[in-house]
Amino acid sequence: MDKIKNNNAKQILNMCAYFAPDKIPVNIFVRGKDALPSDLKKNIEDDLKRNIILNVLTRHSLLKCEKEHDLLSKEKRVLYMHRLLQEVIQNNIGTDYSCLAHCLNLMQKVIDWKDYQKESIASFRLEAPHAIAVAEKSSVIISKDYEIINNVVHIFYGNL
Repeated sequence: MDKIKNNNAKQILNMCAYFAPDKIPVNIFVRGKDALPSDLKKNIEDDLKRNIILNVLTRHSLLKCEKEHDLLSKEKRVLYMHRLLQEVIQNNIGTDYSCLAHCLNLMQKVIDWKDYQKESIASFRLEAPHAIAVAEKSSVIISKDYEIINNVVHIFYGNL
């Protein structure tokens, strides 16, 4: 992980540590770009720059990237991350919950259920495990240290 000099790749890697480990749609980051840090937002929407970010992560074998032909979006790649690597990254992040807050915000932006629409159902089926994983991790952290996570939520959402 120390070999990664690309800050955008580090941010994607850290966010993937909070998702379910299998079939993380790259399209989540593209569709939810407004929930990402500003530099990553600029780079994730550009096809070439997004490819560079993913190449950095796959070159170091931190993530595995495959095409998922069932996806109805233009971006058909999904990422896989080893569960042990997820734990290591979460431990390294420690109490900096800003990455987790970005994941929560990202899930809020991309989960868009529309009844009886094939594309909506397919997207939800693929995205739901990731939303659940982020919610469960958030729940554990909130139960451990409500004040810290409340401050992070306040940063992103203002006064609730």
